[in-house]
Amino acid sequence: MKEEFTPFEPADYLISEAERTAYLNAAIEEEDPYLLTIVLSDIEEARGRDEPT
Repeated sequence: MKEEFTPFEPADYLISEAERTAYLNAAIEEEDPYLLTIVLSDIEEARGRDEPT
């Protein structure tokens, strides 16, 4: 049987500001500009989901 995977969306799990801050701090510790760009995008997406439509 073939395994099926769904895309992982970090923004789905970044519910509180504390979680977003911890995620950002972990990325900063890695000192990787590309990773930091991705993390900032994930946080922006998570915040956008918080906004009423």
